[in-house]
Amino acid sequence: MSRRWLLGVAAGAGAAAATGCAGTSAGPSEQAPTVVPGDLDRARRAAADAAELVAVVAGAARRHPELQPLLTGLGDRHRTHIEAFTPEGEPVALPGRMPAPRSRRATLRLLRAREQRAAGAARRAAADAGSGELAAALASCAACLAQHVRLLSAALADTATGRS
Repeated sequence: MSRRWLLGVAAGAGAAAATGCAGTSAGPSEQAPTVVPGDLDRARRAAADAAELVAVVAGAARRHPELQPLLTGLGDRHRTHIEAFTPEGEPVALPGRMPAPRSRRATLRLLRAREQRAAGAARRAAADAGSGELAAALASCAACLAQHVRLLSAALADTATGRS
């Protein structure tokens, strides 16, 4: 999914017509674009969720620099999601850091819970999306977040056994 696509939604062009998922027999290029209700809001929400995760990850990295190798990749992917889901022409929201707990385990649990919540939201948004392109992008985002949960769970397991 591209930011240009989101601009198209905002301007009234729906991805359903672009992918040929319309109800007439005319080809995709011959159909009038339609707005897919709610998709722009779904994309904005995904961008906002990613921005919140960037802030949580930044706070965790500041509080626990030893987690930097793990957190750098997570933060990079969240910034990619912000870029992908922020509509063209709108400012990209990057909040500051959110405070992290003093304990590394508590920080990892907080991060995991936030990633789980965002993954669930992305899955629900993908299921509700009106366009196939946005649904696919949101599903991909949900899969990415689910992998973050796995990485954070492994890091938590390492701290429980004293390996980290």
